[in-house]
Amino acid sequence: MKQAFEARIKEATKIIDQGPLLNGEGHVIGQRVVFEFADKDQKTASVILVTDGNKLRVIQSVSLDDALEFEKQANKKGAEKKR
Repeated sequence: MKQAFEARIKEATKIIDQGPLLNGEGHVIGQRVVFEFADKDQKTASVILVTDGNKLRVIQSVSLDDALEFEKQANKKGAEKKR
């Protein structure tokens, strides 16, 4: 998982945001990176990578706003499941 995470970050042409992933109590449980890269056709795409324990989540879209909105909705659903 860590190798896949690092390999994807190496594709980045621009790092937009990078930092720790925190749980509800403020403890670090993983990492989160938001970046752009150019695909094989040189079109820009946005990626959000999140590690959480031994899990790697990848959200990729041609629209950064869409990727961030998807992440927001996924986090909201995840929080509802934990209740």
